[in-house]
Amino acid sequence: GDLYFNQDLYMENVQSIATASTDEFVLILNESYEYEFHRNTKIVKYLRDQDAHNGEEIVGDLKLYGKNFGDRDSSRRVVGPSVYTENSWGRLGLQADGRLKSDDLLPSELESVLADESNYVKSVAASYDYFAALLELIGEGSQEVYVWGEDSTTYIKVNFKMHPCFEKKNPENGTVVRKRISDITVSDNNRYMTSQYNYFRTNRYKDVIALNFEDNSSCLLLIISDNNLSFLTSFTERTQSIHTTRDGMLIVTDSKILKMTEPGRALSTLVDSNRRYVSFVASSDGYVIVYPDGKYGASESVQPPTDIKNTIHQGNGIAELYHDKSGTFHAILRNGTFVSWYSETSAVFRNTPKWDRDMSIIKYKQYLRG
Repeated sequence: GDLYFNQDLYMENVQSIATASTDEFVLILNESYEYEFHRNTKIVKYLRDQDAHNGEEIVGDLKLYGKNFGDRDSSRRVVGPSVYTENSWGRLGLQADGRLKSDDLLPSELESVLADESNYVKSVAASYDYFAALLELIGEGSQEVYVWGEDSTTYIKVNFKMHPCFEKKNPENGTVVRKRISDITVSDNNRYMTSQYNYFRTNRYKDVIALNFEDNSSCLLLIISDNNLSFLTSFTERTQSIHTTRDGMLIVTDSKILKMTEPGRALSTLVDSNRRYVSFVASSDGYVIVYPDGKYGASESVQPPTDIKNTIHQGNGIAELYHDKSGTFHAILRNGTFVSWYSETSAVFRNTPKWDRDMSIIKYKQYLRG
């Protein structure tokens, strides 16, 4: 059955909903509510038992198990939207007044900077192991970027003199000035990595941060330790997303998809402005790119088996592509049929003897039942 809520009574304060895990979500509340965030747990249990409750009882239960996350201070100005994010080490909330709220300690220097009423956090991002925060220092009109992980006593403050990608010439007098940062993009926060991919990641990559500037250029930095950053590369356009896969790191800019197989090595261009793409899926297992004519390009570890390739060809190519956390790729073909295949690193399907979709799904259900 469906859950029904009294919209006027229960939903009027919700700005947005963020998924925190498989059994909890976060309500990000608007300015008419006394808290920035309200985190709810044990959602799955109540959804399963919803027939035994009416709407008001369910809401009451969710509030009982919820946690208010960030008091609202009406005396502080609103500088941006509320944002909630998390990674392998903890949770972080960016409140509408530009202050940070966390279950864990923030770097002490960052907290001291934010203690000034004129300073605030413009944006935050979370990679698998690290948080990154972009600060606006109003009194000085400058910016700072902090990066920290599990140990909040150890943090990185980005040195903007480390590389020329942070600078530009003032067209009026030719002096060199620092570019202003518009936002931060970080490598994707995968939670479902296979053991093979964990080895790959540990020995090749740490997390990667892209600083996007107001002139739409970007600079990529590699976190090589808890207190050190290294320059990777720069682009004359914005970096939209970064995906760490078993077959290399994908970097998606405004017009290109590029791949880096080793830190510091030259990038290869998978897609540029001369060849458009409809969509792509990048996971810890690998990546697949779908083109307008239904053709696709797949990395080595996620190549479809021969019979699936034949089915895709007979179906006139791929119309839409999806990926789930089991390591499974699902494709809707242009003739309306549906196929699935699994990466060779899939923890669930690694030993599946038959690639047939129906048989594999049956085996997956048997696996879940134990």
